[in-house]
Amino acid sequence: MSSEKPRISILIPAFNKEKHIERALRSVAEQTLRDLEIIVIDDASTDSTAELVRKFAGKDKRVRLIRHEQNRGTLSARITGFREAGGDYVMCLDADDTLDPDCAEKTFALAKKYDCEIVGFGARLLRAGKTSGTIDAVRGRLSAPHVFEAAFCDHSYNWSVCLKLFRRDLFEKALADTEDFYCVSAEDFYFYTILSFYAQKIVFPGKIFYNYYIEEGLTGHQNTPESFRRMATMLDALKAVSRFLKKQNDSKYDIAFKQREQEHLQLLFSRFPSTDGAGSMQFLLEQYPEAVIMENMQLYFGTDFTEKAFLAVRNNESFPQLPEQNGSEPLSFRKKVIAALLPPESPQWFLSKRIHDLLKWRKYK
Repeated sequence: MSSEKPRISILIPAFNKEKHIERALRSVAEQTLRDLEIIVIDDASTDSTAELVRKFAGKDKRVRLIRHEQNRGTLSARITGFREAGGDYVMCLDADDTLDPDCAEKTFALAKKYDCEIVGFGARLLRAGKTSGTIDAVRGRLSAPHVFEAAFCDHSYNWSVCLKLFRRDLFEKALADTEDFYCVSAEDFYFYTILSFYAQKIVFPGKIFYNYYIEEGLTGHQNTPESFRRMATMLDALKAVSRFLKKQNDSKYDIAFKQREQEHLQLLFSRFPSTDGAGSMQFLLEQYPEAVIMENMQLYFGTDFTEKAFLAVRNNESFPQLPEQNGSEPLSFRKKVIAALLPPESPQWFLSKRIHDLLKWRKYK
């Protein structure tokens, strides 16, 4: 590296990612900004992930491997990585995703130019090697309290910590209020709630620098009782968000929290397993307030199924069959035409995004 202290520390939590970790590491090692440190936090993998990272580190001295003796989850792995990081800025990368070669260089330049704590950027959604959509290729600038409120209250931009460059001092302040617990679902929502709450300025260049591979990570797992319980760690994230907001002694975000809570619970119910329904239901009731579970189950499954499910658990009776849910609707003719006229990352696509963002973000001026 060109200086003793790297400009950016890139944190890569990894758990059993032997199929993808080298691809992720190559994308970071090939960054046009060379003054980096690359920290892989192996979360007690049982495959050859750690061995592959050691081999890669033998060729690139910027790569460091840290190992957890026990599997502690993505949130905890990122916390471990930051405590070892020395960079002025911090970036996160999932072990089965990649960064564009100019990601670090471009975001670092923007952070310096605008003297901001966060630079946000977009992602391509890649399915079978083809772009199937994008996330957050927005353009604009926000100052406090809108950095927090645009994400938490309005969900106007994505809270993924992988789609951001963070200044070190903001990361340190947020970590002082961050609880360390096992969490592999909604950990970004939890951590970014705190980061954005303390942030004074964020800049979005309207560019895409991240490649998100669909159906290669947790999102690609089938709805088994085991994967459902892993996803249900989002309940711990929701409880932690609630505790953080209560510490601020301000109830102004109570309604927004209920909205975000409903979003997460609806997503969780979409992964409810078709086997061991009673056990999964009992697990939910042990983890989260019964009234909230019932209210949101009724919204998702309907009153009839919800009442039967609760009675089955209480009386140790046979659990009802899950009602059929509508799959994703096919694209309408209008949407097909728009997709054909505005292919992702084409000049006309960026122009339409720019106009859309100008209209959407007027309320935060």
